[in-house]
Amino acid sequence: LLLRMNRLADAEVLMRRALSIDEISFPGGHPIVARDLTNLAGLLRDTGRPIEAEPLMYRALDLLLQFTQNAGQSHPIIRDSLCNYRLLLSELDFTETEVRNRINSLIEGYGMKMEDLDIQEERNY
Repeated sequence: LLLRMNRLADAEVLMRRALSIDEISFPGGHPIVARDLTNLAGLLRDTGRPIEAEPLMYRALDLLLQFTQNAGQSHPIIRDSLCNYRLLLSELDFTETEVRNRINSLIEGYGMKMEDLDIQEERNY
């Protein structure tokens, strides 16, 4: 609601609070925390702070990959998260090769490949 009302500063405060609460409620990481991180990163990106958004999106992807490894199946939002992270890195002037290498490195850190995530149509990473 605050986003729709363009009260972005108020929305950011509440998003940070929700993230803090969920980090306490779900220690060790959880897809809900990844969602909170993604939402906050999106707001930061939309308000011209992509450098602040990058580590949040990275952490969200890390949590989703951790979930994927533990559950044996991709989390439903991982495809969108990868796409958003790719776009953010491009906005930060990473080359396509740097974007691909960064994402592949993160995925390979969990002993997986892009093909393991059931998102083969996103091969442009």
